[in-house]
Amino acid sequence: MPIQPYQQAVIDLMIRHENAMRDLYLLYSAQHKGRYWDFWHQLVKEETSHANTVKLIEVSLEQGKADFREDRFKTDLIEKSLSYISGKIAEAQTGEVAILRALATALEIENSFIEHEYFSVIDEDSEDLRFILKLLQKGTNDHQERVKSAWEAENKSITT
Repeated sequence: MPIQPYQQAVIDLMIRHENAMRDLYLLYSAQHKGRYWDFWHQLVKEETSHANTVKLIEVSLEQGKADFREDRFKTDLIEKSLSYISGKIAEAQTGEVAILRALATALEIENSFIEHEYFSVIDEDSEDLRFILKLLQKGTNDHQERVKSAWEAENKSITT
């Protein structure tokens, strides 16, 4: 079954978003090579994995195992987030971003997708799409929890 142009556009946008997050976290890992290098580098690997997971939607669409309406995903949210991430990438490229600020930025990005329930499953989603979205939702929740924990630990070490 051929993929509709709007479906391809959504998939491409989602992949660009995951790759932009990977690029931002890669910059943060380069800037914080000590205690936080492993932390950021693991997030980089996982964002790469998330982009590959999004590609599974394309495969499922091509195989006729998934489908979604044009208004299923809020592309304006992704575009807004992409613009924000691009600004943060530009900022990180011009100089080191303090670790607390980097963590706060990551937390804000991860929280945004959770708060907007972007990867939430809806009744009309096919089984394949449900599975893929649950993987992405779990990954986002995991990132949010780890980033929040790191931010809280770092904030506590600064204030004590």
